[in-house]
Amino acid sequence: MAQFCLRPSLVVFLSIASFWLIQLQIQNRRGVEFKWAVQNRSNSVQLGINEGLEAVRGIKRLFLASDDVNRQEFKIFTQSILTHTPYIHALEWIPRVMSSQRIAYEEQAQDGFYRLSF
Repeated sequence: MAQFCLRPSLVVFLSIASFWLIQLQIQNRRGVEFKWAVQNRSNSVQLGINEGLEAVRGIKRLFLASDDVNRQEFKIFTQSILTHTPYIHALEWIPRVMSSQRIAYEEQAQDGFYRLSF
């Protein structure tokens, strides 16, 4: 009679132990999948940042290679950056203008801008 009572309790114990082990495996698998997803997204963000920084470095090299970069040269140079890096929405050419050159610069720039002033 004692042997008969042990068997159902052993079955219950093995069932609970199996359930617990399966749950542990599921949690471990989810943890691995989550870590992979985080790493994948992190790598993607880092790649985007690196590409953006390289674009800025390229613009810096343009200015270092030339004594004077005008608006049209800047537009031509940056057009490929804007085309190939969709997360960069705009690059602006904003030259430094001395106050003594302001009026002449505003007059010269009127060809492409309506009522340019600063």
